[in-house]
Amino acid sequence: LSTSIKEKGFKMDIGPHFLTLPVESNITNEIKKLVGDENLIKINNIHESYRVYFRGNLLTKYPSLYNIIFNSGIISFVNSIGSYLFASVFYRKLEKSNIEKYLISIYGKFLYNNWFKPYIVQNEGIGDTQQPKELVEKIFPKPSIKKILKYILKNNSKKSSTITEIKNESSEYFDCYFRNGMGSIIESLENEIISNNGKILLGVNVQNIIHDDNLKKILYSKEGEEYEIECDKIIYSIPPSITLKWFENIPKNLTNQNKKLESFHSIIAFLMIDSPKIFDGWLIQVYDTDLVFFRITQQKYLSEHIAPNNKSLLCVEIKCTENDNIWKMDKSEIFSRIKTDLSKMKILSHNEIFDHKILKLNNIYPIAQQTANLNNNEITKFINSFKNEFAVTTTSIRSEEHT
Repeated sequence: LSTSIKEKGFKMDIGPHFLTLPVESNITNEIKKLVGDENLIKINNIHESYRVYFRGNLLTKYPSLYNIIFNSGIISFVNSIGSYLFASVFYRKLEKSNIEKYLISIYGKFLYNNWFKPYIVQNEGIGDTQQPKELVEKIFPKPSIKKILKYILKNNSKKSSTITEIKNESSEYFDCYFRNGMGSIIESLENEIISNNGKILLGVNVQNIIHDDNLKKILYSKEGEEYEIECDKIIYSIPPSITLKWFENIPKNLTNQNKKLESFHSIIAFLMIDSPKIFDGWLIQVYDTDLVFFRITQQKYLSEHIAPNNKSLLCVEIKCTENDNIWKMDKSEIFSRIKTDLSKMKILSHNEIFDHKILKLNNIYPIAQQTANLNNNEITKFINSFKNEFAVTTTSIRSEEHT
């Protein structure tokens, strides 16, 4: 995912990325050394550049449930209250076997369709009515009248605002991006590995690993041929649960959690735009289930060097399964659908797009509840218990909102 595709003077990142680094650390110094300090761009207040598309408006944050009920006009108020009261009388005993039925039984269809569904699809990556409801029950527990009144009084006492609340950031860290796109760090790492007599093997299938304390072996195949590598140390930088397939005598409490991870496919469209700027901001989270895409990134926002002068680059992301119609479409049909939906948003006209590139990527976005119960910490401890073997897992140095 840290790749930049170079084409026609554009450097196209696979999705929206930037780095958060400690101000002083070995890894920060190493990155500066690799790419050159002059090629590391410090980004100020990146989270203030996030936008939300909701009900035809571009906002700075997703509106609260309180705002939908009380600050969206008399029609929304009447429908919301009616929806809630109707549910409390007629949907109380509704079977709650999935997310949709669970939320409708509490809040009714109006609030489910207008607030809960867009929120869940965008934030949790799930929209299928057959998905289990356990994850959403934790996020939206059934409210009591006391809690509802307390929530209303609390929100009513605050001044309504659409300004994004930004948490105080520690001065120990800084957000940054690379002058020539995220791919430039990969190019620098490749050059460093090769200059130190290292090898980069792509397109291989690791079949087995011998975990001998003194001399380890990796058995792999490529293009039908089998190979073997001897090594002193092994570092695993993939999800720990996937790594377990190369180990034997795995503790039972870990094998039970080693589920097959289910993921959504991704369609990423890069739009080359004949305009220096499309919207005010870097990223738009799309909370409209009628639009085919869920996220749009104005990639030139972080560095003016990834696109030619007076041009800009949009990255449009679509989340889908292989059974969805959009996945079955050819690239010209996908492009046509994207243009139609962008027109609905009124942020871009057709004649501004002078070229485009579309990629289809398998299994990019994990389905939230399938990975929620995986105990990665325990799996990591198991892997690290082997001499000179280490699992490198993804961690956040700040809140999830900022990773």
